[in-house]
Amino acid sequence: MKWDEPLSRKIMVFLLLGVWLVSAVFLTMSYWPFSLESYQINTPSPREMVSWYTFTYENIEARETLKKEIEKNAPFYYRVINGAKEKNKKQLAEWLAVAASYRDEKEFENYFREQNFLYTPRIREYILENRFLLARYENRLMFVLDYLQENYILVDRFFPGGAEVFYLSSDRETRILPVSSLLLVPLEKSWLLGVFQQLYGRGNGLLYEAMAEVLLYILRPTAELDANARDRMVIAKVEEKLPREIIRKGETILQEGEVITPEKKQRLHAYWDYQWKIFRYRFPAILIAMMIIFVLFIFRYYKYQEILWRKASFFMIGLIFYTLVHVFLWYAHVSARSFSLPIFLHIPFAVITLTLPILFQQQPVVFVLLINFSLYSVFYPLTDALTFANLLALALFALYTASQKRKSFQKRYDFFVIGMEIFVIQVIFAFLYAWHYQMNFSWYQWFVVGLFCLGNSLISALIAFGILPFFEYVFNIPTYFRLTELSSSSTSVLLSELKDKAPGTYMHSLRLGEMCEMAAEKIGADALLARVGAYYHDVGKLQTPEFFIENQEGENPHDEITPGLSTSVIKSHVKYGVELARQYRLPEEIIAFIEEHHGTTHISYFYTRAIRFYGEETINPADYQYPGPKPSTLETAILMLADGVEATARAYMEKPEVRFNLHTIEDIVDDIIEQRLTSGQLDNCPITLRQIRQIRDVFVEYLSALYHKRKDYHERKEKENVGSRRH
Repeated sequence: MKWDEPLSRKIMVFLLLGVWLVSAVFLTMSYWPFSLESYQINTPSPREMVSWYTFTYENIEARETLKKEIEKNAPFYYRVINGAKEKNKKQLAEWLAVAASYRDEKEFENYFREQNFLYTPRIREYILENRFLLARYENRLMFVLDYLQENYILVDRFFPGGAEVFYLSSDRETRILPVSSLLLVPLEKSWLLGVFQQLYGRGNGLLYEAMAEVLLYILRPTAELDANARDRMVIAKVEEKLPREIIRKGETILQEGEVITPEKKQRLHAYWDYQWKIFRYRFPAILIAMMIIFVLFIFRYYKYQEILWRKASFFMIGLIFYTLVHVFLWYAHVSARSFSLPIFLHIPFAVITLTLPILFQQQPVVFVLLINFSLYSVFYPLTDALTFANLLALALFALYTASQKRKSFQKRYDFFVIGMEIFVIQVIFAFLYAWHYQMNFSWYQWFVVGLFCLGNSLISALIAFGILPFFEYVFNIPTYFRLTELSSSSTSVLLSELKDKAPGTYMHSLRLGEMCEMAAEKIGADALLARVGAYYHDVGKLQTPEFFIENQEGENPHDEITPGLSTSVIKSHVKYGVELARQYRLPEEIIAFIEEHHGTTHISYFYTRAIRFYGEETINPADYQYPGPKPSTLETAILMLADGVEATARAYMEKPEVRFNLHTIEDIVDDIIEQRLTSGQLDNCPITLRQIRQIRDVFVEYLSALYHKRKDYHERKEKENVGSRRH
C-alpha cells in the first residue's frame, strides 16, 4: 500500500466499518453487566464492587411484609353485574307462573329437576301440594326479593378481614359501602326466614320456610369480586409507603474479600438488575447515537476532501487513534475500582493529544479529531461532566500545540515541559473533582491522586515520545525529529553520499537550505521543511554529477555531446532524484521538492544552443522543458525562486567583467521572480504578492552578505597583487 495516495472507496468503507465495530465491541464490554454467579451468600467477594450509577431499589423482604399488612386491612373491590337484579326477578316470576299453570304435580316436579331446585324433602312436598297458594303470595315474594337486592349486595365470594368497607363500582360510579351490606349467596335459610318474619310477623312457619327456600335457589349474585382492582390498589399503597433503598454513584457495595450476607447479596442483585436495565434500554440508543456521529464526521470530511482523506497514512493514523480512544475509555471503566480517584486519571488521553499534533501538523484536522474523540467519552457509563471537560481541555491544549506547528516540539525535553503542563491541568481538574463531589481526601489519597496526575502526564509524554518513531517509519511522516535526522549528513546516508560524490551540488544545496529557511520564517511557512527539502532537491545529480557545472573543475562534458542529449541528462536528474528518494524512503513532502523545484521551466542555455546549431524551425521547445509539476506549496515555491536566484548569482559572480554589487543582486532577484511569475510557475501554490516581496528582500539580503562581500574581497586582493608587482 502506498501511504501517500488516497485509499479506494471500498477499502475506506470496509476499514471504517471494521473500526466502528471494534469501538462498538469496547462500548458493549463497558456496559455488559458483571456475572452474578461469582457472588454467593456466605462466600468472600472476589473483588471490590463500586456502583457506577445512582439509583433506588426495593427491599424485597420489606416489600413482602408491607404487602401482607396492607392486604390484611385492604377493602375488597366488587363490580356490579349488569342485569343481575332483573334476571333474579325474571326467574322468580317464571317460577310463580309455572307453579300456577301446572295442574299435574308430576309435570311441576319435572320442572324442579330441570332447574336443579334441591329443596328439602318436607318443603318439596309442601310446595307440590300448595303451589297455587304460593303463587297467590307473589307480591310478598317479589317484595322480599326487592328488599334484599335494594339493601344488600349479593356476592358469591367474600373474605373477612380487617376492612370495614368495600368498593362497589358500576359503569357510572364507584361507591364505598359498609361490609355489613354484603350477602354471600347462597344465603343461610335461617337468616332469610328471619327476614320474612321481620317483614310479615310470625305466621305460618311452614309457608315462610317454603318461600325462603324458593328464594334461596332463585337468588344469584348481583356483584362480582374485582380482584385485579384490589391488587392494583395494594401495589399502589405498597409503592407509596415502601421506603426505597438508594445506592449512590461511587458507593462501595462490596469490599474485596468481604463475606456476602443476604443483605449484601440483595444490594448486589439490585445493582445487577439496574445494569441490565441500562444495557437493554439505554445502550442501544447510545450505540445508534455513536454511529450517527461517526457517520456525520466521516461524511463531513469526505465531502470536502480534507487532508485526512488525501493520504492513506493520515486516514490510517486517524483510525488507529480512534480505536485507541475506545481502548483507553474501556480500560478506564474496567480499571476504576474506587471513585475516590477521578475517572479521567484512568484515561491516558495525553498520549493522543501529544502525538497527533506532531504527526498531522494541520490545526483544523487535529482539532476536529480530538473534539470527536472527546465526544465519544460521553457514551461510556462512568463519564461525567468533569471527565468530559478534562478531555476537552486536553484537546484544546493539543490544538494550541498544533497551532505552533513545529515550535512546540523541537527538543526532547519539550515532551517533559508539555508533560508538566498537562500535569498542572490534571491537578486542577482533580481539585475541581474533589470540590464538586464534596470528597474529603486524606493526605495519603491526595498523594495517590498526585501520582496518577503525574503518571497520566509525564508517562503519557514518554509513551508519545516512544511511539513517534513507529508512526514516522511505518507511515513515512516528516515530523520535526525525522526532518532533523534528515538534515545532517552524519545521520542521513543519502545526504552523506551527495556530499562525497557531488560536493558542488552539496554546497549549493546547503546555501539553498539557508535561503529557503530564512524566507520561510519570514512568510510564516514551514522553515525546517523548506531547509531539508532544499538539501535533497538535487540528489538526482548523483547519477551523473560531472554533467553539472557546480561539480566541474576542468573540461565540460557537454562540449562533446549534442544539445538534445545534454538536455536529456539535465532533465533526468529530477526523475532519478524521485526514484532515489523513494528508494531511501524519504517522505513525500521532501519528494515534492525534487519534483517541483524546476516546475515546467525551459533549460534556456541548451535551448539557445540548439537553435544556434539546428535552426529555430527544427526545434521543439517542449523537448527543452522540465516535465513539472509546478510548485504546489509555499515551501516548494520558495525553493524554485531560490534555486534560480542562487544559480544566476553564482554565474555572475564567476564573470570578472561584471561589476557585482547590490544593484546587480537586486536585478538578478527581480528578474528571476518576474520570469517565474510571467511563465505561470507559481499559479498552483497559495502564495501572495506580499509574500513574494518578503521573499525577494530575504534573498537580496542573503546574497548581498554572501557574494557582495566576497567580490569586494577578491577585488582588494587583486589590487594589492598588482601594486606589489609594480614595486
